[in-house]
Amino acid sequence: MSRRCAPVVAALVLSLAHAARAAEDAHHHEGGAPSMWPLVYSAINLAIFVAILGRFVMPGIRVWVRERRARIIADLHEAAAAKAEAQRLRVEWEARIAQLDQTIAEMRAQARRDAELERERILAAARK
Repeated sequence: MSRRCAPVVAALVLSLAHAARAAEDAHHHEGGAPSMWPLVYSAINLAIFVAILGRFVMPGIRVWVRERRARIIADLHEAAAAKAEAQRLRVEWEARIAQLDQTIAEMRAQARRDAELERERILAAARK
């Protein structure tokens, strides 16, 4: 018998034994004190169930928790990097906005100079 089937077979045998014992107790002790056998069989069944869960279910849960933890850590690192990039862009744009008035003034001055040069060129062309 394989090791994987042993807990299932044991649970089946104990369940059948429990049913037989309960039927026997009901037959012999119809008016007597309650028997401890149902409690013992229930405890054994619980132990077998917990062992089966520990053997077959818990490894899958452990893998799932480990993968989820790794995914959460990776997402947190990614979020931290995105936050740092956003902070850098915010500082850069704040600096650009702070220089915007100066840039506008420079562009206006350049436009005035260009307009004055163009005016002078047109006037010089008209005088000739």
